[in-house]
Amino acid sequence: MSRIAMCVAVAVVVALACGCITTSAGIAPSNRPVDMDKVVVGKSVEGTSWGMNILFFLPLFQASTADALDEATTKGRTDTLIDITVDNRHVFLFGILNFQRIKVTGISVTRK
Repeated sequence: MSRIAMCVAVAVVVALACGCITTSAGIAPSNRPVDMDKVVVGKSVEGTSWGMNILFFLPLFQASTADALDEATTKGRTDTLIDITVDNRHVFLFGILNFQRIKVTGISVTRK
């Protein structure tokens, strides 16, 4: 019985020490001024950027919304996106590591 209790205790500690948070960081109609009469609406695209911190304040590398936006516009083969959303997700592991993912999603548009 003590082996089962120990496994449950370890599982509870691991569950309490780890977690994740996802927030919508922003919504924008476009990243550049757009005249909808002069553009062709393309496909939905997304870009991501990753970051990692140790002890919540020592960055090994930083996630960047600009990098995620650049990746999304490159995938869409355009420089303009409409209906942009930005999601920011943090995953915490044992209070030591913090992984961050910024995901930008939008619809590519090109000029006629």
